[in-house]
Amino acid sequence: MNAESEARAYLQYLARPGAPKPASWDDLHNIVDHLPGVLAKPGVEPAMDYAEWKALPEPERRQLVRKWVHDQGDLCALCFQALDVDMPIAEFGPAVDHRHDPEDPNRGPIRGVLHGRCNLHLSTVEARGESWTRRAVEYLRLHGAAFPERP
Repeated sequence: MNAESEARAYLQYLARPGAPKPASWDDLHNIVDHLPGVLAKPGVEPAMDYAEWKALPEPERRQLVRKWVHDQGDLCALCFQALDVDMPIAEFGPAVDHRHDPEDPNRGPIRGVLHGRCNLHLSTVEARGESWTRRAVEYLRLHGAAFPERP
C-alpha cells in the first residue's frame, strides 16, 4: 500500500461514527497537506465547467459524482466528514460545488463535492465575504457559542 492509499484509508477510518479522532485537526491537515492526492480536486482535467456537467445525462452525472467523491476519499471536501453519494442533498448528500462565473452563476469550474449543507453554508460565506464571516464567528463567540473541534 502506498502513502496515498494509506492516508485515504486512514481518512475513511476517521470518518466512521465513533472512530477516535487525531489529537487535533491540525494533525489531520498536516496529513492532507503532505499527500495532495488524498483529498484531491475532482479528477477532471482540465476542470469541468458546472454547466457542462449539468448538461450531461443523469446517469453520467451520477457516475462522475461517484468518481469525484471516491477521489476525495469518500469525504466532503470541506468538512472531511463521510459523504454518502446515495443520500439526497437535503439530507447531507452530495452537492457539486463550483466557482460561480460573474456573468452566469450556473457556469464556472467545478471545485469539489461537498455535503449539500456545507455547500449552502459555503455559498453564504462566499457571498458575504471573509470579513463578514470573521465578524459572524466573533459575534457567536461573544454570545457564548461553543464550536465543535472540526477543520
